[in-house]
Parts: sequence; C-alpha cells; structure tokens
Amino acid sequence: MGAYEPAPDELVVLHGERWILDDAGREKQLSEIVLTSRNLVLVNEVQQGLFKKVPMVMKCPLDRVLDEQGAPAVMTTKLKGVWWVQAVFGNKVLRLRNADNNRLEAERLATAIKNVALGDLSGVPSESVMPPELAGVVGGAKDLLGSIVGAGARMVREGAGKQANKPAMVSTVCPSCHAPLSGRKGTRVTCPYCDSPYTL
Repeated sequence: MGAYEPAPDELVVLHGERWILDDAGREKQLSEIVLTSRNLVLVNEVQQGLFKKVPMVMKCPLDRVLDEQGAPAVMTTKLKGVWWVQAVFGNKVLRLRNADNNRLEAERLATAIKNVALGDLSGVPSESVMPPELAGVVGGAKDLLGSIVGAGARMVREGAGKQANKPAMVSTVCPSCHAPLSGRKGTRVTCPYCDSPYTL
C-alpha cells in the first residue's frame, strides 16, 4: 500500500488504484483508494514545487455514510454512459468512477462500502479490487472483525434512532453567487465562496 497507514486496530478491506474522483465537475485521477473497517480513504498526489509530488489523503469515516434511519447512503448510478459510485458522508457527496468505466468494479465498491458501514464484512466482495497479498489476511480476519464492527454498527444504528427527530439534510444554491450549499434544514450557513449568510 502507498500513502495511507491504517491505525493498528483498522483492517484494510479493499484497495484500488484506477479510480477517478469527480470534484465539482472536474475529474481527478486518484493514486489509490483504500476501504478500511472504519474509513474510505482517497489519496491524490499533488504537485509541490517544480519537481516534487506529495500525497494528499482524505479520510471519510464510514459511520457518517449512515443516514438517520441507519442505512448506508451509497449507490451506483449510470450518467451519460459512465458508472459512478455515489456516497453521502454527512453533508459531503463523493462521486467516484473506475478509470475503465467498469460497472462491476463500481457495484463491488458500493456494495463493500455499504456492508462495511453496517458491520457485515462477510458480504464484502474481494475479487479483483483487493491485492492478492491482502486477500488471505482479510479472509482470516472477517469473522473476528465482523463481530467487532457489527457491535459498533449496532450502536450507531441504535444512536440513529435518537437522531430521527433531527431536521433533514437539504441542498440548494447560494442566492448571491449560485454556489452549492448543503446542511440541515433550518440551519444558518455561510457561503464558502461569497460569504453570504443563508438559512436552509
């Protein structure tokens, strides 16, 4: 594996190198994606200076992909002939696609994110996205970690019932500059582009 070093109690479930992130309409080639028992990690190399590239790591905690009912907000969609994995982490929407536009890879990643978020490691598809050196480790650790993560996911789902009375998440555009805004309904947000205050 490359730039991401998992925590000692964090198991790497899937690893891929041919993924592209849609960043506000601009596609960025990722150097790797890593799905662990706790996070979806996106690694992108950025230019630093004239000759040096450094990895930029973005961690998306899997407990934030669960909606208010405790279901993972992850799906596979086809848009203009391209297969995308779309996942909502809190108020951030991630869209990823396989560089080969492979439908099976997109569905495999979406299924893996859903299952790991729910604590079901036995349902994680391993073929062709996992390096061979990790396949044996994951196969042997699925039962042990599945029970540990399953207990955590149950606690998250039980806590989600307490959050059911929270206002729904909404998305809109800034009335001043038309930049995208999102958050809980009724909350006051400030546009990150023009600093205009707005109530959702």
